[in-house]
Amino acid sequence: MSVAIKADGTLWVWGTQSTEDGTISRRFVPVPMPGPTGIVAASARSGHTLARTADGTVWGWGHNAYGALGNGITGERSEPFQLW
Repeated sequence: MSVAIKADGTLWVWGTQSTEDGTISRRFVPVPMPGPTGIVAASARSGHTLARTADGTVWGWGHNAYGALGNGITGERSEPFQLW
């Protein structure tokens, strides 16, 4: 997955994404990611994505192999959830 932050703090995503039910979707055009606004930094890895908002909260989603998202839950998450 690839990510871009617009000037208004919204996060836009595109690329390959798998969902919790095993469905794989491929997006070739950026679409807004539902969830937090006020994004100031984001990082997309091969299996998960992290984003930080202006107030310092960190959000994560994606493949959570070996607890890569840092929340101790190893299941895949297709929607952003607050890590800290």
